[in-house]
Amino acid sequence: MPAKLETLPWLVLSRICEYLDDDDSDDDDHVTDERRSDLQALSLTSRQFSAITASKRFCQLRMTVTNADDDLMHSLERCADMLDRDGGRHRYVQRLKIAGPEAAEVRDEWQRRRSAPGHSDMPRFCRPRPGSAGRSPSKLKSTTGEPWLALAHFIGRLPALKDLVWGFRNMPQPVLAAIHAVGNCRLHMHRFWLDSLVVSRTSDHPQVIDIDPHEYILATSPALYSIVAEVRYYEDTGELNYGEEAIMGMVAGAAPNLQHVWRLSLTLWFTIDINEEAFEDGEFAGYAEDIPREDLSRSFANAAIEAGLARGVFDLLSPPGSSLQYLQLVTQHMTGRHPRGWYDNDHRFHLLLRWFARSWICERRKSGDGTPTVEIREHESHNTVKAGKEWQSLAEASKYFHGEEVFIQAFGDVWPQSTPRWWENWTSLPLCPDGVPA
Repeated sequence: MPAKLETLPWLVLSRICEYLDDDDSDDDDHVTDERRSDLQALSLTSRQFSAITASKRFCQLRMTVTNADDDLMHSLERCADMLDRDGGRHRYVQRLKIAGPEAAEVRDEWQRRRSAPGHSDMPRFCRPRPGSAGRSPSKLKSTTGEPWLALAHFIGRLPALKDLVWGFRNMPQPVLAAIHAVGNCRLHMHRFWLDSLVVSRTSDHPQVIDIDPHEYILATSPALYSIVAEVRYYEDTGELNYGEEAIMGMVAGAAPNLQHVWRLSLTLWFTIDINEEAFEDGEFAGYAEDIPREDLSRSFANAAIEAGLARGVFDLLSPPGSSLQYLQLVTQHMTGRHPRGWYDNDHRFHLLLRWFARSWICERRKSGDGTPTVEIREHESHNTVKAGKEWQSLAEASKYFHGEEVFIQAFGDVWPQSTPRWWENWTSLPLCPDGVPA
């Protein structure tokens, strides 16, 4: 007769709970959510399983907060009541997420990169998801008052708290102070934003921008571990945004423990639309020609990124003392070869350009003997292989050219064609940190 589940050793039952609570697994989100549901169902079968699963069921809490103070106080009271039962469950809470209403907008760019490597040391609960940073980051109307003091007090009662996920672009001072008081708590800002660095564009604009003292404490906080930041140079109202400069400073060491940065920006896929009827009538026929050869050569040279250049960028962003461990360099094609921006006509151009415009992953690791080293590996190398075959096909089919010879000529303008497989002999332009070519 098979043994009852309750008769299994406590250690075995505990391992079963760990499997159902494997937030660090590589499974899809829906698989992880189903496992959490199974853990909850198991806890309802008996008092014994309720006790066994308690540490796993309450290891992470989600709290949705609106701008209504009463809603926040009600959520805190409900959570406090739940954690006060059975002799106290506060000691089980390791991860806490404070989120606002989910953004309706889901960025295509983020959807494509949501599975990118580089955050394996971060629990899935703490990782940003599609829609976590929309065009208009959620901002709290007020960051002062009794509700935020109550939240800070609640955080102070969680002695095992390891991660706090914050879903708003501004953070109340008492909450940040409570995170610092906990110690060894990692802060994940899914809508990182510095309001004081958005300034009006005037003729008497000062050369030095004064950052708000509280925002400076946040940007340089030792608790800050990961951020999702939407970067743009100009606001819809015409104001200047210096957020990118601040983020680069944080990556370079101003935020001593910052490990993960997701930088979102607007992607411009094609050029400005042209009046189709005007082209059909021949009014703008002269503008429909390909871009000049010298511009094409310049595009090849500027797009070229080899492993050495990727390493140079990583070294520039991570000077001695920087906590930057992982960097993903991704190239983006903003427009095509033709002024009208027709992707179908430009497919070959994009494929040939991909041969130079490579994406790289730079990751700081430790070798077997403990020596720090930087590993450089290509991202999506299968696309590079496809682009190389396209160049080889181009080189072997010269008698069938219908204007494609300009690609070979543009290549030769930048790199000498001195070997049979000349398309493999290219290099990146040198990195000029000071902006002045050597």
